[in-house]
Amino acid sequence: MALYLTNTVRIKTGHVQEYLAWAQKVIPIYQKYGVKFHGAFQAVGGEGNVAVYLVSLADFAAWGDANQKLLADADFQAAQREGGNHVDGNVVQALVPLPGSSMQ
Repeated sequence: MALYLTNTVRIKTGHVQEYLAWAQKVIPIYQKYGVKFHGAFQAVGGEGNVAVYLVSLADFAAWGDANQKLLADADFQAAQREGGNHVDGNVVQALVPLPGSSMQ
């Protein structure tokens, strides 16, 4: 069963443009390890300076495998250090589709 994840990223005030440029460099690294991006969203209401990503992997095993490979990837490690300049925290949620969902 597909595993979906949301990553809600709080962007530091005044860093939105820098964050957006940085994110474009990081997404291909995730994709290299099987993470499929379904959408990226910027909050227009509620809490400001927030970006939300919706991604999926085949299952929990694929998530674990991707995490191990990402942590060993030198480009990913360098990107994470750079991203820390623009990110003020994030929340990741793992989601599975409910029965009858079109996102099975």
